[in-house]
Amino acid sequence: MISFTPLKTFKFFRWWGCCIVFVSIYPFAGVWAQAETLYEEDLLASDELAFEFQESYADDSWRKDLHITLQQTFFQGEQLEVSRSEARVEYEVAPWEGAYIRLDNKYTYYGHDDQQLGADGESFGHNKLQEAWLQLSESSCVTKVGRQSLSWGAIEGAFAVDVVSPFDFTEPLLTDYSNIRLSQDMILADCYFSNTKVQSFYVASARINTFKQKNTSLLDALEDSLNDEWGVRATQGWKGLDVSFMYAHLYGNEPLTVIDIKQPGGLSLEVARYDFIGLSATWAIGRLLLEFDLGYKKNELENFSGKERSHVETAFGFEYTTSNNHQLNAGVWIFDEVIQKPTLDQNLKRGAVQSWTLGWGKTYLNDDLVMSFLGSWLEEPEVLSSTLLAQYQWDDFWNFSSALTYTDSDQTIELVSLNGSEFALLLKAKLEF
Repeated sequence: MISFTPLKTFKFFRWWGCCIVFVSIYPFAGVWAQAETLYEEDLLASDELAFEFQESYADDSWRKDLHITLQQTFFQGEQLEVSRSEARVEYEVAPWEGAYIRLDNKYTYYGHDDQQLGADGESFGHNKLQEAWLQLSESSCVTKVGRQSLSWGAIEGAFAVDVVSPFDFTEPLLTDYSNIRLSQDMILADCYFSNTKVQSFYVASARINTFKQKNTSLLDALEDSLNDEWGVRATQGWKGLDVSFMYAHLYGNEPLTVIDIKQPGGLSLEVARYDFIGLSATWAIGRLLLEFDLGYKKNELENFSGKERSHVETAFGFEYTTSNNHQLNAGVWIFDEVIQKPTLDQNLKRGAVQSWTLGWGKTYLNDDLVMSFLGSWLEEPEVLSSTLLAQYQWDDFWNFSSALTYTDSDQTIELVSLNGSEFALLLKAKLEF
C-alpha cells in the first residue's frame, strides 16, 4: 500500500513557465440599419423595401440560433501534454411546433508537443460531430433521432449502470464526466404517463472508448465489426423517490485483450457482448439526495481468459446542497475485475475493486466565477487523482479557465500520466459569439 505524500513529492517538483498567447479575431459582424420613423405611404409605395426588410429579419433570426466558440488549451506537467486550438459551431432551432434541431460540431488542431501527436510528432487536425439530432414531440411522447449520448444511473463517476455511451479519453476530464462522453447515432424515445416514464433506445452500430486520434486502424476495424445495441428503461416516481428498472443488450465500451495462440502475437482484441439488467433509485430528504445503482451483467467476456462470466456491480452515493449553495457529492462503486494478469508463474486472479469519487461545486461573484473539485481513488491498481477547476466569465464573449491536477499511484507514474507528471496545470481561453 502506497503512502501518499504530496508535499514530499512537491519538494522535488519544478514548474515550467507556461504562457498563453491567445489571439483570435474572427470577422463575424452584421450591420443592419432601420429608420426610427417609417411613413405608411413609403412602405406602400416600395415593394422592394418591404422585401429587403423581410430578408434582413430572416437573416438576423438565423444568426441568433448560431453560436461559434474559439478555444485555446494548454496542459502543462513536467512536459507540455496538451496544446490544442478548437473551433466549435453550435446551431439550435425550433423549425416548427413540436420539433427541435441541434447541431454541435468541433474541429480540433493538435499543436506542437500535444500527447496525441504520436511517434511522428506532426501536428494535425481532427473533426468531431458531437451532436446532430432532430427531436419530435407528439402528445406525451418525445422522439430524438441522430447523433447523441445517453447516460443511465444516479451516481456521478460510478458506472454500475452507466454503460450505454462510451467515453473519449483524449479529452481532459477535469471535473465533469459529460465533457468526455462520446455520442452515438441513436434513436431515443421517451413517453410520460402520470408518474411513470418509459424510455427506449436503439443504436445501429455500437462504438467503443476512444484512447487516441492517430494510428487507430486496428481499433477502427474492431469497432466496425460491432452490431446493434438496444435497451429500455422504466422509471416510477413517488413523492421524493424515483426508481428505475433497465434492460439492455449491449457491447462493452472498452476493448479486451484475450489470449489467442492462433494469432501472431498470441493475443487478440475482443469486445464483450452481454445482457444487462439494472436498478437505480434516488431518495430526496430535504437538501439531501441518497442514490443507489445496481447492475447485473450476464455472460460478459473476461479479460485475458476470454471466458464468459456473470457478475453484479453496485454503487452508493449522495448529493447535498448547503444553505449557501455549496454542492457536495460522493459515491463508491464496487465492481468485479481482473486484478492479476496471467503469467508463467501466476494464474489469473479476479476480485472486488472499489472506486471512490468526491465532488464539490460553488459559484461566486454573481455566478461569473465557477469553482469545482473532483477527486477519485481506485483501489486496484491504486491510483489517487484530484482536480481543482476555476472558470471565470470575463464578459459576454470571453471565458477563462484554470485547473490544477494531482495524480499519485502505486505503479510507475508514467502508466497513469503520459509524461510522468504528478502535478499539472491547465490553462484555457475561450471566445464565444
